[in-house]
Amino acid sequence: MVDFRPEDGGARPVAFDLEPRAETEEQTGAFTLGIGPDFKFSSVNVTLAKAETTINLRRVFPVITADGIGESTARWIFASRPAHPLVGSQIVYAIVQLPPGAETSKVSLFLNAEMTTGFGPIKGLLPKDEACDLSWTLK
Repeated sequence: MVDFRPEDGGARPVAFDLEPRAETEEQTGAFTLGIGPDFKFSSVNVTLAKAETTINLRRVFPVITADGIGESTARWIFASRPAHPLVGSQIVYAIVQLPPGAETSKVSLFLNAEMTTGFGPIKGLLPKDEACDLSWTLK
């Protein structure tokens, strides 16, 4: 999450655009559903009329979601999926619009991670001494 605040107490800067805005992963599959009577007489199998259909499935899962365009707080949510594991560097961009007359703005970056485990969700935050290095002045 990125938070933009004015240094002089005036109007707040806003996120004009965010990149990436959204990314998804598609999962497809099919299953067959059938109904019909089957009889077995001694060692002979008899199948009468049978109705059967195949249903194709398509599901889309969000991998990256951004929100906050036009607001002074923007954030990206990353979700791990089989084809998009959360490994390596994740790069995001925010284009910021300063209000008229503002020359500087304070920018703060907040990072956290929430992992789902067998014991429930676990939330991880940066240590406080590391978090203080994630603020700067935008000119």
